[in-house]
Amino acid sequence: MTIRAVLIGLLLGLIIATFGYVNDWVLYLSYVAGDLMPVSVYGLLVLGLVLVNPALRALGRRHLKGAEWTVIWCLMLVACVIPGPGLLWGFHNAIVMPVAEQREHPGWQATEDRPDLLSYVPERMLAAEHLPGREQEDVVIRGFLQGLGDPDKMMPVSRVPWRAWVGPYSFYIPLIVLGFIASICVAVIIHRQWAYREHLRYPMAEVTNMLIGEDPSQAFGSVFRQKLFWLGFALAGGILLINGLNAYYPAFVNVPLHADLTPIAQACPRITKIEHYLNLLQPRLFFALVGMAFLISSEVSFSLGISHIAYALLFSVLLSRGVDMANDHMSGGVPRYQIFGSYLGGGLVIVYAGRKFYWAVLKRALGGQSGEAVERRAIWACRLLMASGVAMILLLRVLVGLDLFLSALFVMIVGLMFLVLTRINVETGVLFIQPWWQPVAVLTGLFGVRALGPRAIITLGLLSLVLTIDPRVCLMPLVSNAFKVADRQRVRTTALSGWVMVMLVLGLAVAVPFVLYVQYDIGGAALYGWANTATRMPFETLKRDVDDLVACDALDSAGKADGWGGLERIKQIEPSRVFLWSAGAGVALILICTAGRLRWPWWPIHPVMFMVWGTNVSRWFGPSFMAGWLAKVIITRFGGAAGYRKARSFFIGIIAGEVVAGVGWMIVGALYYAYYRVAGPSFRVHW
Repeated sequence: MTIRAVLIGLLLGLIIATFGYVNDWVLYLSYVAGDLMPVSVYGLLVLGLVLVNPALRALGRRHLKGAEWTVIWCLMLVACVIPGPGLLWGFHNAIVMPVAEQREHPGWQATEDRPDLLSYVPERMLAAEHLPGREQEDVVIRGFLQGLGDPDKMMPVSRVPWRAWVGPYSFYIPLIVLGFIASICVAVIIHRQWAYREHLRYPMAEVTNMLIGEDPSQAFGSVFRQKLFWLGFALAGGILLINGLNAYYPAFVNVPLHADLTPIAQACPRITKIEHYLNLLQPRLFFALVGMAFLISSEVSFSLGISHIAYALLFSVLLSRGVDMANDHMSGGVPRYQIFGSYLGGGLVIVYAGRKFYWAVLKRALGGQSGEAVERRAIWACRLLMASGVAMILLLRVLVGLDLFLSALFVMIVGLMFLVLTRINVETGVLFIQPWWQPVAVLTGLFGVRALGPRAIITLGLLSLVLTIDPRVCLMPLVSNAFKVADRQRVRTTALSGWVMVMLVLGLAVAVPFVLYVQYDIGGAALYGWANTATRMPFETLKRDVDDLVACDALDSAGKADGWGGLERIKQIEPSRVFLWSAGAGVALILICTAGRLRWPWWPIHPVMFMVWGTNVSRWFGPSFMAGWLAKVIITRFGGAAGYRKARSFFIGIIAGEVVAGVGWMIVGALYYAYYRVAGPSFRVHW
């Protein structure tokens, strides 16, 4: 780990964290950080290896070695957590838009039977409606909705109503930083167990290592010297070059990457009753996903490939049997509760598989002794994890009034989500994971509305909105893959963890206020529309729950049994039968499938199918995984193991071709905006 690598990584990571939101929602270019293999990071890595290193050698300078590229890549990678869907896409909208929405929704306002919905929200969770001493001005809300800037000149920084955001910043930013610390600690603890005891595949890390190479004397990996790599690169990059030109010049030729099977719906109208049926009838290919599907286990790619078809069949059967399949983010439903159950089952399998090691780490962290060999860094990571967990629980209790019991449950449920999401990624290589369930829906289904009460429900709803509504780019899987690459490239993970934390804190300190400035300059409400839609979800759920409590004359007593740190709520628990049966089915599916894989070598289904079916992963990307699986079957059938090893470079090439094309069109789009002062045609190589 060298100073120049750290400085380059911090600089590039800071650029990604700061300008990623502008790239995504002002310029409408390929997302800087839309998944766990960001186009920006991997595209720059490929370009750096093939352009920068040879240029340094030609100038007589020492080229960047594999360990240095690892540090640079890692710091850029973790920076992607900040500007993407996991945080800044919707962060400020979630904090300010509820105040604006209440003005437009009479149902949110006070009635004879109940107060207005915002009265249940803790003060620190939303931006102030007015600045102190300027109550007659509507600068906070109107400025965010419409923008305060002048198109012809830069808006002064002083025009941003910073004081209205001090309260929510003082709550959310420490909570997020503590979450980052906990995520890194968990990644440190599980790394040895997953990478060297269970021998998980880490496909993203494998691709990165093949690109960087393992010979310090070489400028890049040996895969760049293979003709099949460049053939795959030219295929993917060439098609995306053509399609990008078509976006800018519609008369130019276009290479279709999707099929239109909608006429099937006319011959079989019943298919239209299936949720998201159009995804079945309009399959699309993504090069990076086809390449990844070829590299991972066949049972994984097959399971992901058929996942949406299997979900559609199950959905159709249950619907015909009269099962209510309605569902949403904040109140759950059969499909979402089932996926939560699958995550819970996956968590149980993770703990059971590594029970001896995790127990040894815990005992050593608490000062005890164990016969199991435990690294010192894992011991201190466990101690820091416990400290950060306690700090998050106390933060929720002190600043927003959530009792200790619910605070602890919320922290553990969020931890379960990110842990299982990480396991899915490092075991299968899935680039894009949306759990589809939210902690507020799980806790409401488990306890019932009366036991929680309106204030706890909206507090949990807003926490879910800010932290887990779209965690497709989250820290734990990124750090886990970084540690795997660091091991291969001989980079000390302890030092790397420290610089990762520096990158994250620095990125937050710069990117959060910068994005708020941009939103007040342009008008944040119009940039990412779904963030406003998501903002309404917890309040619409709260309205239904409050109306139900009013109808039962239970509004005043709901959520009052919070004695003994919240444990008294257990006396009022009224779990939903739908939640219990659906979540129980999810747990059972995972345990049965895991047992089948362990008992029978021919078992064809991987448990990941039950964690992703019905979600965007299966709906959008199932055809790509099926194509990769089919290619692997054909090549291994006729070429054997040798044919598979030789073909891998081709599929790594199509991954590299897609990410480089993505970076290329990002640069073109930025130049277009700089010249014409308006965003150009939207062309994204990913979703």
